[in-house]
Amino acid sequence: MSQVQRAMEELGIEAIAALGHCLGDFIRLRRRPERCARPCGALHSVIMVVVTRAAFGEASHYGGYTVRLLRGFLVCCIVLIAFSARGATIPDLWVIKHDSMRPAEQLLGVTLQGVVNRKSPRVWMDTGGMSGVILAQLSSEGTRIHNVTSVWYLVRQFRTEIAGAVVCKLGTPSVSVATSLCGPESAIAVDETLLPTIQAGGLPVLHDARGEDSTGAWTAYRDRFAQGIAAEQAVAKAGYLGDYLVAHNAFCFDGVSSPLRTSIVSALGPGTLVFGWGTDEYQWISDISQGGGGGVASDWCLNLSAMEKIPAAAGLHRKVRAEPAPPGPNERIVAFVLSDGDNVQWLAGAMPTDTSFYASALRGQFPMTWEVSPILASVAPRVLEYLYTNATGNDDFISMGAPAYSYQHLEPAANASAAQTEPFLKAAGLDTVSVINGNGGSLNEMAPLLDLPETLGVIYKDYSPYNGHHGAMIWRNGKPCVSYRYLLWEGMSGASPSEVAASIAAMPSAASSNTGSYALINVHAWSWASIGGPIEAVRRTIAALPAGTRVVTANDLLTMLRNTFGRPVRYTWADAVNCLRIAGGVTKAAPGDLTRYNVATSGASASAIDMADALAVARSAAGL
Repeated sequence: MSQVQRAMEELGIEAIAALGHCLGDFIRLRRRPERCARPCGALHSVIMVVVTRAAFGEASHYGGYTVRLLRGFLVCCIVLIAFSARGATIPDLWVIKHDSMRPAEQLLGVTLQGVVNRKSPRVWMDTGGMSGVILAQLSSEGTRIHNVTSVWYLVRQFRTEIAGAVVCKLGTPSVSVATSLCGPESAIAVDETLLPTIQAGGLPVLHDARGEDSTGAWTAYRDRFAQGIAAEQAVAKAGYLGDYLVAHNAFCFDGVSSPLRTSIVSALGPGTLVFGWGTDEYQWISDISQGGGGGVASDWCLNLSAMEKIPAAAGLHRKVRAEPAPPGPNERIVAFVLSDGDNVQWLAGAMPTDTSFYASALRGQFPMTWEVSPILASVAPRVLEYLYTNATGNDDFISMGAPAYSYQHLEPAANASAAQTEPFLKAAGLDTVSVINGNGGSLNEMAPLLDLPETLGVIYKDYSPYNGHHGAMIWRNGKPCVSYRYLLWEGMSGASPSEVAASIAAMPSAASSNTGSYALINVHAWSWASIGGPIEAVRRTIAALPAGTRVVTANDLLTMLRNTFGRPVRYTWADAVNCLRIAGGVTKAAPGDLTRYNVATSGASASAIDMADALAVARSAAGL
């Protein structure tokens, strides 16, 4: 056999092995990773061996290499097609327009959805925004969509899964009690006006919550609710969020005192996530933080019970931009970050498709950083995937929350919060954490987050104003925690585009030697509607910046700080090889697919190499 033939044979073996890796990763994406990491890992290895041997037989035999190479690719294609058909997501989905129902029907519908979607996503509320995007994705993937016009059709369709009804009265505390009990009872919440219809259909009443409130329900039924999760949901929003709470047996409350709120969170365990929202932001987050939990803005959410079970089609791989060029001696470095990324209901709702925000025609024209909740990786991975997939080369993302919204200054155990954040960062593919701390807090309280190996750095906000520390930064083990220096906030003194640009012009221009030449600007999401939205405010600010000012993303700014003043950020061979493995070996592997790897200064010269070189070496090793 000629050297050319032998090389082709070996290239085919490498390609088949790479496809085996790809298939293993594909399988993982179709299941909840925490439940099947070991089985899928084993299956992935078996598939690699079986497919390779089926394709080529004994490695020492080189005859008929062309036929076996073709046969190998056919085998892989067949296996991948089979698994694609098997994983073609959701066979059937029953869809009803949320705004077509009256409030009493919405409450019944979302609690029914929570019961039914425990097994798999089968009921969907059509609301537009990201719900509409994901619904269209599912339809294109082969899901049969059954559009229904009445919530009573859903009751009949899934009658065998509904144990009965919990009766309540809209506009009263009994709504929270009924929503809470629907989970443990596998029941639907029924407003008293719908009771005759339910009784006529033969559905038994399991509990009458009329006259009960959250305080009494917590005392009487607390042992029936899941640990680690709760929700504060105004009774006026009875037709929202309830599906997720019912699916998880979560305690839902409203109108409780601050001491009881803290007590509830504490009793549900460290790191409890409290969904919904309160009447006063600072008090609500303060109470939750003191109980050791975090708040998740989600009181207008719909379909989370379905979204959480629909995996990202291609995994959550953020497109990391190429490592920024070193700062020049006469430069200023600034980054703009849009606020309110902890708001799950906004991200899972209108934000990605709103032309004032992510769908702005200006997006991509200049570097922009978008806060996102890492909790999306758990409750709505398709939303996060949509943001990542549609990102331009000028878009980047940071985690807003650790992992939820809490004030580290008030937490009983900051180390516990950081430990809880770690897996969410990994799942979401994020490495910069942005936090809002209580006004009495300090940057030093971010030490546990800086100690996480996953973090590039920490970005710090005070509750009010966000830039209360005026750009101050601290260092820990070569990693920075940087506070916001300026705000773009409509109606606030010093926070207009022209005023921010003038403030930046007054900064020293010595980025290669002076950390005072760096600035983070927080862009208030709810401002600037009068000019078309906050992204237009960013454009106007950039247009007014003085010469010698470089606009980068927040991740780039932290990378430049570390490479210039702290512990350098580099890429390694292992990152490039892993990138190619994830990509399947035979598909394109872009630098944006690489994961960051922090290398201590002492080991940088030995283990860190240029990213492009690492990719070239990895491609060569894979025979590409």
